Formats: sequence, structure tokens, C-alpha cells
Amino acid sequence: MNGKKTCDILASVLLICFLTLLIGVQAKAVTPEELRDKWRDKLEYPVKFLEDDLYDDGFGHMLPKASDEWMETLKQLGSIGVTYALNPPEDILNGLSSEELASLFQTWPWIHLVDSYNDDGDHYERFFQFAELNSDIFFELLGREDGYVCILEAYRNNKFDINANNENPLFCYSLDLTEKAEVFGCQFIRYYHHHFTRDEYDLACEIIKEKLVIYEKLNDESLAKRRLNLSEIDFGEDEMAGDVRANYYTSAKRQETWAGMMGAASDEQYPAQENNGVSASEEEKETSLSGEQENEERQNEIVTVVDQEAGKTTNKNCYWWFIISIGIVFGGVICVCFITKTYKKKRKV
Repeated sequence: MNGKKTCDILASVLLICFLTLLIGVQAKAVTPEELRDKWRDKLEYPVKFLEDDLYDDGFGHMLPKASDEWMETLKQLGSIGVTYALNPPEDILNGLSSEELASLFQTWPWIHLVDSYNDDGDHYERFFQFAELNSDIFFELLGREDGYVCILEAYRNNKFDINANNENPLFCYSLDLTEKAEVFGCQFIRYYHHHFTRDEYDLACEIIKEKLVIYEKLNDESLAKRRLNLSEIDFGEDEMAGDVRANYYTSAKRQETWAGMMGAASDEQYPAQENNGVSASEEEKETSLSGEQENEERQNEIVTVVDQEAGKTTNKNCYWWFIISIGIVFGGVICVCFITKTYKKKRKV
């Protein structure tokens, strides 16, 4: 009788411990809105993208790697939820200077995708479309009078590591954000120069001359050199009249696309992206049906690739948690039974 009571007590204790562990795991779950609110505590991205320590790639090269926090948050919230949280609340966004925004964008976690859609030689259009849609910081800069200048200056001051590229030809494809920011700045000039005012054009020309001197130090035909391909540019003499000088989205089209991506059922969990002070009714519905379909197809393509980066989906993650939990329970029951039998044998002896 005492053995049975002992077994029941141990089983109860084990069950309580298991439930406590399960509740603790659930308590750690965070919504996109809660994660986004961390911007109010500290003006930096609320999810840590890279680990502090580097890892050895097996060839004697130390490279950065994605943090466990980043991967777990991606699994939990998915790419849409994480992307929403990476955008600061509107009041914070509007309160930051263009210099601060340009500096923040240099470390935007999704900037590491700058090479992911470059499968046609040097066509980075899909990444810039992705950035215009998904980064409130980048889109805000495109709409500010000094936004272009601050993006160019951030590129000019970026600490590009030539030695790392020359020593390891594959370094340019690592997760190093300084490397990605360099590619972004270079390609920004190539893809947005038609929006430049005369002053912006003159600044870009100065930066091109400076950067070409630096890039010449890269090994001939290196992968990095092919991606950092600056050439002659012109300018479009755009008039700044409160318009967003973007290539792919107006404010209205951007809001509409986000709403379509998330769906009506998800509006409460993932509120629409900030519209930077421009309501949909203030802009014309300028895009044809075929153009809209093309944009949506490209965005779906991008989101698919981003989701794949997280490895397992949230559902699969929950599935494994369930299997592990069942294993813990059965293991615990076996241990309790073993302890009980051992206890009984000792009593008989």
C-alpha cells in the first residue's frame, strides 16, 4: 500500500513539474505587437539577428551566424510577424532623424537577403522591391527631402572589409551585415540614380570615385568585385513635392499589398504597415491588374524564401514539442515504476 502511495505521489509531482515547464514555455510566446513595442525601450531592432561569437566554416575562416533568438522568433511568428516587429512604431519612426534612420537601415536584419534574388547576373530589383514594401525605415527615407543624401552618406562611411574578402572568396556571401550594407549602397546608386537631384548626383559621383579606388584593391574577378559594380550615372532632376521617390510602391499600393498578404482574418494580429502620413484615398490607384499580379507573385516568392530560412515551421515546431513532452511523461512514468519496484524489493529484504 505504501509503495502505491509513493508511486502516486511521485507521478503527481512529475505531472506538476511537466505542466509548469509547459506553461513556462507558453509564457515566453510573444506577439508581433509586443515584440514591436520593445522599440520604446531601446532604439534598436527588437530581435538579435547575429550571435556575438563567430563560427569556423571548416576552412579556417571565422564567420558570423544567425542567433538562436532570431531563428526561434522566425519559427514562432513567421516572416510576416517578424517583419512587422522590425518596423518601429509610427511616432518613433517620425521622431528619428534621417541620419539615424539611415544608420538603422544598415543593420536591418533582412538586408542579408540582398544577394538572395540576384539570380540574373546583377539584377537586384526584387530585393529593392522587397525593401520598399517591408521596411518602414527605408520607405520613410525615400520620402524625406534629405533621405537620399543620408542613404548615400551611410554607404560612403560603411566599414567595408577588403581583407576579409580577399582572404575568403565566400565571405561576401556570409551573414556579415557590413558586407551586405556595402552591396546595398552600391546597388542603390545603380537602381535609384534616376531619382537624384543635381546635388544628390554630385554627391553620388564623389562617392563612386572614392569607392572605385577601394574596390580596385579586391582580388581580380573576386565574387565581391562582381557585386560591387559601379558605373556612370545620370540624374532625373526630381522635384520634391512631398512625394515618395520609390521605384515600386506608392504609399497606397504598399498598404494595399500588406493587407492582401496578411488577409482580413489576420488584421488584428498584424496591423497594416504605417502609411507615412499618406492615406490610400489621397493617391490614385495607378497600377494595372497585370502589374498588381506581378508584384504579388514576386512578394510571395520572397516570403516563401524567407520562411524557408527559419527551417521548421511553427506547426512543425509545436509537433516536436508535443512528441518531446510525451517522451518526458513516459520516461518519468518508467522511472517512477522502477523506483517503486526497487523500493518494494528492499522492503521485502
